[in-house]
Amino acid sequence: MESTLLYVLFGAFFVLLILGAPIAVSLAVAALATYLTLGENPLAFVQM
Repeated sequence: MESTLLYVLFGAFFVLLILGAPIAVSLAVAALATYLTLGENPLAFVQM
């Protein structure tokens, strides 16, 4: 599972960079794609 998340994170980041997206946008979209791939409850990350 962790290797899949790494592939999604770095794959999305580098593909967006190759397509000419700014670095900040590439980081944000890659993080969002990884978060959606994880499939966890969004509130679980906010709770303490």
